Amino acid sequence: MRVGAFVLGAQFPGQGQGEALDRAVSTAQAAEEAGLADVWLAEHHFVSYGVCPSAVTLAALLLGRTRHIGVGTAVSVLPNAHPVALGEQTALLHLLSEGRFTLGVGRGGPWVDLE
Repeated sequence: MRVGAFVLGAQFPGQGQGEALDRAVSTAQAAEEAGLADVWLAEHHFVSYGVCPSAVTLAALLLGRTRHIGVGTAVSVLPNAHPVALGEQTALLHLLSEGRFTLGVGRGGPWVDLE
């Protein structure tokens, strides 16, 4: 069985965006130290609680800050991404991370993600 962690990149009241993203990075590093198999990154647009508009970009950072843990998107919002660009970014991350990156795609959760 594989056990992973979901990382939202949540911004709590009174907290800056940088602090929320720093916590996302430290969460991924702690998950790796704890021996978890993967971390999965949320992507949200125009919502106050999620400060990650590009799960692929955050994944690139986390792949550079960790050594063994898998990093995936949960999800990259397809209606907001050009399919060729997303495919190229995915292939690049897969190669550079020696297979640690997994692309998860979806339509988005809150409808504001699509507006």
